[in-house]
Amino acid sequence: MGRRSSQRGGTGSFVFWVVVLAAIIYLGVKFLPPYVSSNEFTDAMDYEAKEAAAGNRDEGKIRSAILIKARELKLPVKDANIHVTRTTGLVTIEVQYAVLVDLPLGKSYLWHFSPRVTKPVLQ
Repeated sequence: MGRRSSQRGGTGSFVFWVVVLAAIIYLGVKFLPPYVSSNEFTDAMDYEAKEAAAGNRDEGKIRSAILIKARELKLPVKDANIHVTRTTGLVTIEVQYAVLVDLPLGKSYLWHFSPRVTKPVLQ
């Protein structure tokens, strides 16, 4: 009799962990692509900031390149979301956008991103 109850507990525990693992995999599939795209987008912003700091890009070219990369990555970035600032010694690029992640049961999550890169101006 003691043996049967331990087997049931083992089966229930196994099912619980399978459900937890399935939930983690499901959420990973939903949240990983926007995260990876955001990192790739930030890398592109970093490149544009380096080029601007070296004097190879003006604000219009920076905005254009960032918008092209955002479209390529299917990110909802508009020109108004891009802020390029040049000071005496720095170039800063900031972009704000949000990605809608669909979840089960008709729910969704609005994930906000605010990447920012700053590079010193080369003289």
